[in-house]
Amino acid sequence: MADATPQIEDKSKPAEDELAGSEAPLLEHLVELRKRLIYSAVAIIVLMVICFIFARNIYDALLIPYLRAIPNAELIYTAPQNCSSPI
Repeated sequence: MADATPQIEDKSKPAEDELAGSEAPLLEHLVELRKRLIYSAVAIIVLMVICFIFARNIYDALLIPYLRAIPNAELIYTAPQNCSSPI
């Protein structure tokens, strides 16, 4: 007849073994994160340049509904930084 007592695992292994197995995936995740952050930063900069080039067209497109609502409206500058915008 077989012994019915459950086998108990040895939990005395050092924690270093568990950490050694997970170091490589952590570094891979950090490399992937860095790559994605760089791609995101480049995309944001490229889109900002494109928006800056077409700033006047974007401004005019956003102004159309306002001018339709108030036909003889005239925009004013309420702060000094408004006047120095590239638009």
